[in-house]
Amino acid sequence: RISSPTPKEALALVMSDDADAELAKPLLRHLSLQPVLHDLREPGVRGKLERFVWGEAGSEARFLLCRVAEPLEIPACSRGTGRESDESDSDDASGAEGDST
Repeated sequence: RISSPTPKEALALVMSDDADAELAKPLLRHLSLQPVLHDLREPGVRGKLERFVWGEAGSEARFLLCRVAEPLEIPACSRGTGRESDESDSDDASGAEGDST
């Protein structure tokens, strides 16, 4: 039985400059099935993976990039919590009143 490459070996093959879509596609699929992807968060890895996004290995590359992406941090919204400043509402109201006189 032939064993699969380790994640480090698969990543090294994908990262090589001469890696093409035919080689990368099964390796990217193999990498995306790994439970832990710490090595893919190293600097420079994302750029190497992005070169496959628009080619034959595109779906595998996009899936893998999504798996290793950092979660988005969205600032809390104060709208509707009663903590909004009164200035924005009063400016709109006074502007409308000023136009009608």
